[in-house]
Amino acid sequence: MARSEEKDGDWGIPERAKVVMLIAFVMALCNADRVVMSVAVVPLAAQHGWSSCFLGIVQSSFLWGYLASSSVGGALADKYGGKRVIAWGAAIWSLATLLTPRAAEHSTAMLLGVRTLFGLAEGVAIPP
Repeated sequence: MARSEEKDGDWGIPERAKVVMLIAFVMALCNADRVVMSVAVVPLAAQHGWSSCFLGIVQSSFLWGYLASSSVGGALADKYGGKRVIAWGAAIWSLATLLTPRAAEHSTAMLLGVRTLFGLAEGVAIPP
């Protein structure tokens, strides 16, 4: 492939460079979203009177979804393409992050459901 064919778009950035930049951004977002709940759970626990045992359940609910979707993410990437799967995963886990405080106010079951959805969506990302 000639160098001129390798470039894409108006700015002449190679496609592989775009992919690397987008994956780096998505993985930074992924890790930031994982840290957010560890920080936010302290005021949520104080506000709702949760025990330390329940805090462990809230934190582990992320892993329920993550475990279920880690292997499925590879199959989805084979079928639909990695860029599409990671984009949908990032959109869904970002939405779940935004919904977490509202879910905590609504009910504990809703909070655990949103945290599980968060794990399901992040399961398609590259493991840290």
